[in-house]
Amino acid sequence: MPKICQPDEAIFVKAPYNSVFEKSVQQLGGTWQNPEWQFALAHEQAVLDACYHAYGDDGTRKNQVDVKYSIVDSIEKWDTPIHVFGRTIARAHKPDAWSDDDTNIVDNRAWSMLTPDKTIFVIHNVSRALVDEFENDEETEVEILDGGSPTIAELLEEKQAFIESAAELDERLMEKLQAERELIDNEEIPDHENPVILEMFEEKQLVQEKLAEVEQRIMKKLSIEQPVFY
Repeated sequence: MPKICQPDEAIFVKAPYNSVFEKSVQQLGGTWQNPEWQFALAHEQAVLDACYHAYGDDGTRKNQVDVKYSIVDSIEKWDTPIHVFGRTIARAHKPDAWSDDDTNIVDNRAWSMLTPDKTIFVIHNVSRALVDEFENDEETEVEILDGGSPTIAELLEEKQAFIESAAELDERLMEKLQAERELIDNEEIPDHENPVILEMFEEKQLVQEKLAEVEQRIMKKLSIEQPVFY
């Protein structure tokens, strides 16, 4: 999650590379103090607005979505990476090398980055402002995925709800099984498969599957590089 710390004399931003934010850095007179950008405190609100616009997150406000970015017609860039919403989606380190995502470099003298047509990227936690500014054209199309991207806090709340639901089901199952066994032992009912108990077991299995799914989503969320402000 984003963190903000603003000393009295300046504001510092530490974040993954974003070409949109880099333009704002130049306009706001930011200076690179490895590993963060430093800005005059007088530009505090402008810096926060720039972070919110580029990353969809300024440490307080958050407006991000997940998108499907479809390349209808191939994209080719010369001597420069391919950026989408400020993110680098394809790049090469030198001529005759492979890019990070196996797109090809096709020229020895001035290297070219080529992303084939009908390529689809799913990009998480994109600034909604940048997506709203985007206009589909003949080469590319963007689709917002349903629901956007939940925060880690929201995913943890969802996980806790499934844990509590599973615990409640366990308690109900134990009570039902115990009552059922007492009736069978007292020969009040014959030994049989109770459809209600079977249904409860199926419900418990479903909750466990959903719990495992949300745990995977949390791990995936944690693995995605987020902007950090301090």
